Amino acid sequence: MRKFLIISFTSGQKYTGGLQCSKRNVESIKTLVGDGNVMHYIIEPYTNPYCFKTKFKRVSDIFYGAMGGLDKEKTNNILEIIGRNGITDLFIDSSLLGLLAKRVKKIYPEIRIVTFFHNFEKGFVKDYIRVNQDYFRLYWTVLTNKNERSAIKFSDKIITLNVRDAKAIEQCYGRKPDAIIPITLMDTGMSKYNEKSTNHEAIFIGSYFFGNVQGIKWFCKNVLPFTDIHLTIVGASMDKLRDEMKITEKISIYCDVPDLSIYFRKADFVVLPILSGSGMKVKTAESLMYGKYIIGTDEAFRGYEIDETIGRICNSAEDFISTINNLDIPFKFNQASRTLYEKKYSFDASLSKFAEVLAL
Repeated sequence: MRKFLIISFTSGQKYTGGLQCSKRNVESIKTLVGDGNVMHYIIEPYTNPYCFKTKFKRVSDIFYGAMGGLDKEKTNNILEIIGRNGITDLFIDSSLLGLLAKRVKKIYPEIRIVTFFHNFEKGFVKDYIRVNQDYFRLYWTVLTNKNERSAIKFSDKIITLNVRDAKAIEQCYGRKPDAIIPITLMDTGMSKYNEKSTNHEAIFIGSYFFGNVQGIKWFCKNVLPFTDIHLTIVGASMDKLRDEMKITEKISIYCDVPDLSIYFRKADFVVLPILSGSGMKVKTAESLMYGKYIIGTDEAFRGYEIDETIGRICNSAEDFISTINNLDIPFKFNQASRTLYEKKYSFDASLSKFAEVLAL
């Protein structure tokens, strides 16, 4: 009997795309092998991050090469869990935890290790530093490279979200991923609703995260003033935007919302002006699940198969302005978006891919 241990970490935020993808991964494995054959170890973020003791520990962890809150103590704890419970398969839910794969494989060479790449992290970190001009974080590039190379070397299987990341990983590290499993979501969408669209109510979904913040600030400055729409911004900690940009009557902000369905239902369409990033955008899958028409950049649709019945790709302010001002959506619910979700981005759609890569 195979027994799985899943290792993941959390940023501490409750409603993020990465967290939803991690939950999907956990639930997929549990569905395939049964709850009783799965253990889940979550690496928690640092407590009291600003106290001297924590700062000293973080420096120590950096020299150890760890990311995601991993340290020697937690590594040893995980090794103990593996030995004590007869774990046969280790699913590591981030390539940033690659040093763990290295450590486990040396102690338990027979264990099967699968690492899930949420992003091509090396490129992702470079984007973060560039966008935020946070050059103090340059050491992240060294740690990221070290961990991803360890994940590549010591994992029996590696999984990516899309072809773009798969190609980047192969080019950078010389290994082709064993599977591409796109974002899929458990269905929490509502049934079809028939409210007519006004073509004036837009929504942006996303947590306070550099790619989201960069994109929505750009949109509010370069697109929103030249359209006749109202924009609702919904996402974890997005109230911070109130101190960073001018909030007019055309903008409403709601943060840490446990139920997105209310806001999706009120919206006529979704805007996703994402200018940088890696992986896939969970907010795009959510929009499809809730049956919304989407106007977004190439980055917002990366890894998704769409046509103009589902959304429009806009990569300049002029494109966004023209598309929004000429929009003619008859209903708030877009059946083509919902149908695509059910076919390709629902939870059931990815189960067979997990079964194949895990050899179940």
